[in-house]
Amino acid sequence: MNFNVLVDYDNVHDQDRRLGLSHVISKITAVLSPQLPTAITRLTFRLYGGWFQDTGLSRSAQRLGADISAYPSTASINGQAGVVQVEFARALFANPRSDLTHTFRPKGQAPRLSCEAAPYRKCSLAAACPIKHIATFINQEQCDSSGCSVTPSDILNKEEQKLVDTMIVSDIAYLATRTTDPAIGVVSADYDIWPGIVSALAFGTSVLHVHPKPKYGIRKNRYAVPLHAKYIALSF
Repeated sequence: MNFNVLVDYDNVHDQDRRLGLSHVISKITAVLSPQLPTAITRLTFRLYGGWFQDTGLSRSAQRLGADISAYPSTASINGQAGVVQVEFARALFANPRSDLTHTFRPKGQAPRLSCEAAPYRKCSLAAACPIKHIATFINQEQCDSSGCSVTPSDILNKEEQKLVDTMIVSDIAYLATRTTDPAIGVVSADYDIWPGIVSALAFGTSVLHVHPKPKYGIRKNRYAVPLHAKYIALSF
């Protein structure tokens, strides 16, 4: 019997990802295994992330693809021999033939920032602070030099991943409502996936929720479902 594990891969702690995909998969398997029914003999890991830059594979997808090619592999699942499969979440369970592209944008929208105004409490040059103009530039969204039209969006940008959380929520809902899977594994510390988890529980599907970051998630989670028999919170 198969058990689906939905993994927000970039949400996994940097330290674990640096040790490689096989380390991450083995660690998640070890955490989940004691909680799985004995009928589970196969784990399918779906990795969610910014796998498409425009319509082509992003650099992170290309690097990870070599590691994914080593699967399927054998593994011990709850003390018995089993199979582990790993795949990119390129499309939704509901529409597996249609890739969702443009999920990675190397120059996304400038982040929304705000700055405290000078003087700064720890500043050693409060009367002539060299960075006070940065606060004005960020807060007023324009340069304070006469005639200059440069704005924060002209010089600030950030890498963005799009659709990742909503893809996970959609797939959770699909598995809970359109399949006979009695349980789903979810690996993420992102609060945005909670509507999917709550929906799955409402439909009677068990959720094994692995928090992949140390000292983050379980204790600070404002949305956890207390004492729900079908919700099991785990962590690395």
